[in-house]
Amino acid sequence: MMKENYQNILLIFFSFCILFFINPNWFYLEIGGPDQWAALMYIERFDNFYPDILGARTSRFGWLIPGQFFINKFNDLGIILFPALYFFITIFTYYFTLKLFFNLNISLFLSLFALSYMELHGSYGWLYMSNFSLTYLIISIYFFFKGLKNNKQNFLFISGFFSAIAILTYSTTILFFILFPILLFLNSQGKIKKF
Repeated sequence: MMKENYQNILLIFFSFCILFFINPNWFYLEIGGPDQWAALMYIERFDNFYPDILGARTSRFGWLIPGQFFINKFNDLGIILFPALYFFITIFTYYFTLKLFFNLNISLFLSLFALSYMELHGSYGWLYMSNFSLTYLIISIYFFFKGLKNNKQNFLFISGFFSAIAILTYSTTILFFILFPILLFLNSQGKIKKF
């Protein structure tokens, strides 16, 4: 079981590498306008040089703080490392979340499918804050269901922490988190079957 787990993780990793080397642009798919490049200026200079549009520097800190770290430490390479690391965290957490509900084969298949699924890459590619909010959202979902499965409250607190970061990174994710209290209530009433 553990050996298969490591093999699946390596398969996901190398599938990403193959896709990236075949076409480096697939990772930065863009459907919308140039907003992510305009927003990138907040990462490059986290000071008062640029005017604060709608509190972007404070409301998107889950995207800006790590972005500034990567770009300041690694310069141009940081623009590739920053979204790649978050994408790996997203896809691996997605895999482990699926494993809570399905067997290894289904979890692997859906994770590999998600590598090339455009909606996972968001409407603006992996340099826009909605995708980083998705990373925090999937981590939050994983710890939420892990906490329900193992009946451990510390996992629920970790889930709440990542939920808060997801909401502060991209406020529309709050719509998803409305479901958490409902699921907790149903679980306390014994209406959710153990998985």
